[in-house]
Amino acid sequence: MNENQFGVLLENILDKVNAIAEGQKSMEERFEKRFEGIEKRLDNIESDVQELKSDMKKVKSDVKIIKSFVAALDEGINDHERRITALEKKIANK
Repeated sequence: MNENQFGVLLENILDKVNAIAEGQKSMEERFEKRFEGIEKRLDNIESDVQELKSDMKKVKSDVKIIKSFVAALDEGINDHERRITALEKKIANK
């Protein structure tokens, strides 16, 4: 192989290496865009989870209040039932 053929071969190899490098750079750019998109989506999900946690705390607090209210109503209804039963007995005994 003479020097001229070697130069052509070397130039061909360099062209292929440059093409590979360009392809690599293109892939890196595509992956970077995808990762940025994934990071944005993950940030949105994290924000949504924090909002849901906050909402759940409020729901738990509201449920506690509702349970307390229902218990008070139940006690009131039981008291009324006892009083009505007592009145019915008085009326029945007359």
